[in-house]
Amino acid sequence: LSAGPWVVTPARAQKKVLQWWVSPPGGPWYAMATAISEAVKQKTGQILELHSGGGVINPVAINRGEGDIGFTGTEVLASAWNGEDAFKVYPWKKPLQNFRQLFLLSPSFLHVAVWADSKAHTIDDLKGFRVDAQPVGFSAEAQFHWVVKAHGMSYKDMKISRLVMRDGIMAMKDGHLDAFMLTSPFPAG
Repeated sequence: LSAGPWVVTPARAQKKVLQWWVSPPGGPWYAMATAISEAVKQKTGQILELHSGGGVINPVAINRGEGDIGFTGTEVLASAWNGEDAFKVYPWKKPLQNFRQLFLLSPSFLHVAVWADSKAHTIDDLKGFRVDAQPVGFSAEAQFHWVVKAHGMSYKDMKISRLVMRDGIMAMKDGHLDAFMLTSPFPAG
């Protein structure tokens, strides 16, 4: 085969397992990644191995060369690229630029779930509540941190837990939480 950007050379044709940093099982990113990886494998034979990560830690893993692909939020991506951390929620101290953005998969939003009969109708109403802010390293946790600070509050104003999505949902159902955070496409089940 002749070498050229439009031709697959034997070296390029060799199968490789690509490491894809997504989220823990049970989250929307994991579900999307599973469907995409199955379609890619079926169409091309390429294997995408999924790793549990989070929107904040995924760019760090990719930047370190520990993965080939990763999900993240656009606001996280820009902050990582520029090495910025205005709200002091990110692990980087300098720009992370050993990665490239491929595409925007879907717009996502920070969801704040409370029970229908909850006395909380605004972020300010969460003072004193038991709130799952998701683990550090997840986009939802970073975004909730920003929202709380924008309202002049801190995590000290609430009883914060750091559960992954499926555990947070169970804790909510079991009556151990008053509110739950999730960054997800809209609507989120």
